[in-house]
Amino acid sequence: MLKILLLFTAMLGLERSYASIEVIQQFDQRQYSPAKYGLKDLTFEVRVDELEKNIKQRFALDKVKDLHFKVYWLSPGRMDIVVNGLPPGFESLRNELKKLIVERMEYVVPQDMAPRLRSYEFTATNAGKRTVLNGVDKTLSNAITQIQLTFEQDSSLRAMKTTSPSGSQVATFSTGTKSWSHSKFVVEKVSLEGVAGIQKTKVVTELDYLAKDGFGFPKEIKTTTTVTAMTNQEGDKNSATISSRVYLSEFQVNGGEARKYFTDKNVP
Repeated sequence: MLKILLLFTAMLGLERSYASIEVIQQFDQRQYSPAKYGLKDLTFEVRVDELEKNIKQRFALDKVKDLHFKVYWLSPGRMDIVVNGLPPGFESLRNELKKLIVERMEYVVPQDMAPRLRSYEFTATNAGKRTVLNGVDKTLSNAITQIQLTFEQDSSLRAMKTTSPSGSQVATFSTGTKSWSHSKFVVEKVSLEGVAGIQKTKVVTELDYLAKDGFGFPKEIKTTTTVTAMTNQEGDKNSATISSRVYLSEFQVNGGEARKYFTDKNVP
């Protein structure tokens, strides 16, 4: 009897795992990415509002002119970022600035979620009309130890909660469809909230898109960050808000420019 019970429990867990995988795969199928519709070669420029001014002040640099980034992307995910406008050298600064762009590439060419969650073991539950997946990192190799995903009936991702030793964060998503998105979902707004110690951070990201050669890409990414220091006394808190805008332009789609760049520069 015990063996039968254990077998039943194992089978039930396996069914829940398969159900979770199916939910994530359905999300991937409903998420728009230009790479799924023939994007092979992409270049574009990025400018960050007030970045040049801040760099000049921070490093006392006068020889900064038209500070911007040139991004080269080649299917299935080869990418390089060139920082233009800085004087020779300053490699540490260049690498630091490149992170600003890497963090936003997910909005330009979204990647499927399923391959990135392979190390997590999920269980699926229903919360009204929504499906909630709770995942645990069984490999103990990821910074995020637990992840919770909430999906709407139409397979769009509503919320994501992540837990790590340093704290937890909750992201909520607003999505829509566009004339160029083949009825697939496009992220329009992300609200991310997290608490670390007595500090609460809320980051709201809003995206505006453009159509280019049958594909859709962000043309502006606006981010508003509010940091609040909480205390034990009710109503006693101190907060500061900063905003930034990132502009993407000069898109070259499937023109071979990225392939030529990687070939000429022999960039890995």
